[in-house]
Amino acid sequence: MQVIEPRTGTGFRLKKGQRLKVTDIKGEQVSDFFAFMEANPAEYLSSGRTLDYLSKIYVGQGDTLYSSESRPMAKIVEDTVGKHDFLLTPCSKDTFRIIYGDKDPHRGCEGNLRHAFKGLGLDHPSLPNTLNIFMNV
Repeated sequence: MQVIEPRTGTGFRLKKGQRLKVTDIKGEQVSDFFAFMEANPAEYLSSGRTLDYLSKIYVGQGDTLYSSESRPMAKIVEDTVGKHDFLLTPCSKDTFRIIYGDKDPHRGCEGNLRHAFKGLGLDHPSLPNTLNIFMNV
């Protein structure tokens, strides 16, 4: 099990059939989940396609998550929480500067994700909406 400290992030590769379990061990943390196809990084996890095909704004147990090319990317096999945001963009330095007036904001989830990509030798030019696990808006 890998523990990710608050205000940090990580990146990893998942192969077809592998499972990812996300647990909020300290409470009140959000996990911004983003995925893209390694063979074609332009194909990524799409909130728009997923929510459109599911005909609802919350994803949950049994739901398939779709790519920007309308292909299934992942499936939620267990969900003990029930509400996760898939509408809002990942928070960023600008989020904290503009909304909260922070003078020296931390890098936010977007910065954490970009840092994790670099750790894998990847660079994703745009960062669409993420699945914000444990975020009830």
